[in-house]
Amino acid sequence: MEKFVCFVLCLAAFINAGSALKCYTCDSDKLDGCIKSNSPKDVMCGAASPTFQSVCSYKVLHDTAKKTDKVHAGCEQIAANAAVNKDSLADCKNAPAGMEVTECRVCNTDLCNSSPMVSASMISFLCLPLMYLVSKFVLS
Repeated sequence: MEKFVCFVLCLAAFINAGSALKCYTCDSDKLDGCIKSNSPKDVMCGAASPTFQSVCSYKVLHDTAKKTDKVHAGCEQIAANAAVNKDSLADCKNAPAGMEVTECRVCNTDLCNSSPMVSASMISFLCLPLMYLVSKFVLS
């Protein structure tokens, strides 16, 4: 019995749990509405048909008439042989009427479509000690 349990555990270690892509999903009327601190949901993208591949996207569209922004993050499907970039999504190349694409990113790794504002604020936070040292030693 112990050998059987050991065999099953070893077999389970080599079974792939699946290769579904996980993306953040969010729709907001604010530019910072989809940042990680606002806890956007993450979802498993559905299985793509053989002629398509799943990708994550992050899009910012500006409504030129209302002067407002729309942010969308989520799962998309593109042709299986398409390059993973913004040119592979139709609404990144051709915005809907009255809208202007201000940002469009496409990626294919888990949770790769977070808002860039998180990384920008993190970089700013990490630069604070450097700025302090510069102001203390270089500018004084």
